[in-house]
Amino acid sequence: MNPNISFAPHSASMYKTTDDGSVLDETGKVLYFSVARFVHDICMGNCCFICGASPDSTKFNNEHILPRWLLKRYNLYSRQITLPNLTGYNYGQYVIPCCQNCNALLGRKIEEPLRKLVSEGSAAVNEYVRKEGPWLIFLWQCLIFLKTHLKDKNLPLNRDRRSGNEMIGEIYEWKLLHHIHSVARSIYTGAKLSPEILGSFLLIPAKVHEHFEGFDYGDLYITGSSLLQLDDMCFISVLNDANGALCSLDSTLQKINGPLSPLQTREVFARLSYINLKLKNRPQFFSDFNHPAGYRIIGTRHSHVALLDPRNEEFGQIFYYATSQILAFMENENKEQIEEHVRNGNYTFLFDREGHFIKDSMVRRETNDPHERSH
Repeated sequence: MNPNISFAPHSASMYKTTDDGSVLDETGKVLYFSVARFVHDICMGNCCFICGASPDSTKFNNEHILPRWLLKRYNLYSRQITLPNLTGYNYGQYVIPCCQNCNALLGRKIEEPLRKLVSEGSAAVNEYVRKEGPWLIFLWQCLIFLKTHLKDKNLPLNRDRRSGNEMIGEIYEWKLLHHIHSVARSIYTGAKLSPEILGSFLLIPAKVHEHFEGFDYGDLYITGSSLLQLDDMCFISVLNDANGALCSLDSTLQKINGPLSPLQTREVFARLSYINLKLKNRPQFFSDFNHPAGYRIIGTRHSHVALLDPRNEEFGQIFYYATSQILAFMENENKEQIEEHVRNGNYTFLFDREGHFIKDSMVRRETNDPHERSH
């Protein structure tokens, strides 16, 4: 029996458990992918990343990793995202296969509602989150993160093919993506998500810098964290920490009293990411078929958040990864010294020496290249 699944005697007849440990409903729909099947069919295979259908069983088309409305809104079709191997890839071609039914489902349940919400501006988004909670946005970030890294299985790790044909995805420990996959496809399975499934989530005001426009995206696979800036609002989520990182950083965040620059949003992202990496008591997540309401995804949440041997130098690696592309265009006479301090993990763009929030933490040098971006 898979320790991450629980059944009640009265409900066992409603579900079928396969030899690999996956769980199907009475119609054959895959409710729960075992880790083995997830890696084989979704991560390494070519099945639909939502329902698991194979390409020879139904019609497929391309699902944009970032939805078309967002690409159009920020004029991203000809722009490039920077991959983990530091190569660029056009957003307009940044797609993964998806069956037509699931593609349409994602549009109805996630992308179209968010298009309408974002079009109403940050005040409407903040009001929505206050009244309805952040689940819709959190699920969207789960989906973008999932699609982003599934795409990596087909992208070369080395820009020079003479160095080998290894793909970026081959360096991943795919099981780290399993929980995020289960949460992301809950719109298909109908799984109820318990409160601890919501990871650390921040909606913070962001400055719209004239050179960086109003869009930014960044994530880090090993920490399951994601940053998405849309105009004057920035969503930062840790997708698998049961809110642990945010609890640890809360006292620091309380001192922020204004909109954040690109460097500052990236620093918050880096700090939350590192805390999640170093959580001493990690949350555990389970698929529960033991409830009268049906399939649930539940988890544990620790009342006390402790970190396992945090080190400035380790944080500095994540901090520099998150900020290096923006630092490259920063104009400051102490730029090299600042970069060194960032690498060492003993610098902040958030607060001055007296602990006051810095209102303007960045001066960017001019560039004539319209394709230079912060992500």
